[in-house]
Amino acid sequence: MKKLAKYINSWDLDRSNPLDESEEAQKLIKVFNAKGIKTKVGYTEISDFAVLKEGNNAWGWKHIIKQNHHNHIKDAFKLQNNNKAVIELIGEALQKGIKGTDSKGATVVFYKPAGARYYLRVVLSKNSPGSIQDAYPQKNFDFK
Repeated sequence: MKKLAKYINSWDLDRSNPLDESEEAQKLIKVFNAKGIKTKVGYTEISDFAVLKEGNNAWGWKHIIKQNHHNHIKDAFKLQNNNKAVIELIGEALQKGIKGTDSKGATVVFYKPAGARYYLRVVLSKNSPGSIQDAYPQKNFDFK
């Protein structure tokens, strides 16, 4: 809760407010405790914290939906047929996964739940550290 308060207090509310419905792409969907992830808001950096925003066709929850990654995740990990289960698995990955950097410089977290055949790959934005860009199942563990 302290991290969320720090995150909110770091916003430039004259520019945008991620709690405001009119901000669409910046609207917060979920905040996560995220081991080893640093989220940057303005000049403030918050450790062990990540955010999933509404996004657009290129990043965030809308991107995950548009690419049908939410359904791929549900199928690969045999989740309940709802988006809440997908978001909870993303949060679990951010807590328990292995963090690295891909060839483009983005932070990537891999997580393989017990008994799973796939890894969940969570990609965090290079341009907006701590903001989730994408998530999808992947057979192999690699940071390419």
